[in-house]
Amino acid sequence: MESLAMGFAVDPRLMRTHQRAALYHLTSKVSDPVLRAKLTPDYTIGCKRMLLSNDYYPAMVRDNVEVITDGVREIRENSIVDSTGREIEVDVIVYGTGFKVTETLKDQRIIGRNGRKIQEAWQDGVEAYYGITTAGFPNLTSTASTGPSGPASASSTGHAPGG
Repeated sequence: MESLAMGFAVDPRLMRTHQRAALYHLTSKVSDPVLRAKLTPDYTIGCKRMLLSNDYYPAMVRDNVEVITDGVREIRENSIVDSTGREIEVDVIVYGTGFKVTETLKDQRIIGRNGRKIQEAWQDGVEAYYGITTAGFPNLTSTASTGPSGPASASSTGHAPGG
């Protein structure tokens, strides 16, 4: 990983080899060009944390998985409605909030027990048990941590309200 940091910080041209390898891996695992475009980052490799996984792309191509990049207009008990008005039945919602997790929360409507909003729960700072779960939000889990009780910096998962 040190070579990645050097390449990104000192000479971004050094990242081309890593970028080509990542795109080759994506192409070899995801044959659908539309899905592949949705999964292709629009920034230079190394700009954000890299996900090193053997099962991420195979999970994305499963028949029961859909990658939705349209905005979500509404979350219902067992479905979401995207910005085009399409209602999609869901079991799990993965919020791909990106790198600035706490900034994206200001616009999110995440409500826990007793109607408490996530913004209220974290008004004095982000706090999560083992960097994974937040008290009062039983269906909100983080999959990556920035520290002992930090927020997810790569992604978070949550179930639809009522779940």
